[in-house]
Amino acid sequence: MTKKSKRKKKKSSLKNYTIAFIPAFILIAILIYIISLPPQVTTTQTNTSTEELGTGHEAPGFTLKVIDEDGLTGETFSLNSILGNVIFMDFAFEWCPHCNNMAPTIKRLYENYRNKGVVFLTVAGGSGTDVDKTSDFVKRHEIAWTVVFDANLEVFALYGVRGTPTYFVIDEQGRIVKKLIGEQPYERLAALLDMVLQK
Repeated sequence: MTKKSKRKKKKSSLKNYTIAFIPAFILIAILIYIISLPPQVTTTQTNTSTEELGTGHEAPGFTLKVIDEDGLTGETFSLNSILGNVIFMDFAFEWCPHCNNMAPTIKRLYENYRNKGVVFLTVAGGSGTDVDKTSDFVKRHEIAWTVVFDANLEVFALYGVRGTPTYFVIDEQGRIVKKLIGEQPYERLAALLDMVLQK
């Protein structure tokens, strides 16, 4: 075998190894990306779609365990117990950066509207977290209104919540007036509550 053909064979082998490693490298990069993502909300499909829970539809009832800064309280809370009031309900996860960003805004809203007939409720999801971390979230943001723990995301699924934070405003007749997804300015939320209170 001549030097030239040996060199050709060596180049060909090197080229084959390079071609073989490219898909492996891409696969490893994709796996690293997926692993580095924060926990995602997984919901089971229910008969109630997100569309069905739009404006004007009745807010589905539910009962969940109450959680505060010390953990689960041993009490349960039913949405039916506050129907007849204007309700501001938010869905959140303690690890969600947008939920953490919005916590001071929701607290300000609570302080300004709790005496105007608005009842506040937070549904805290249990995916990618636990009771202790959720309790820390309640404590850190000094949440003074009712927080319930949706360990298996059953209420998230019932309301068609796919991302957090998600907000629902429910009127005194128990109907959904508005669903908002993502961070919202205080002024928009306040204007919405003012509108519902004036009906």
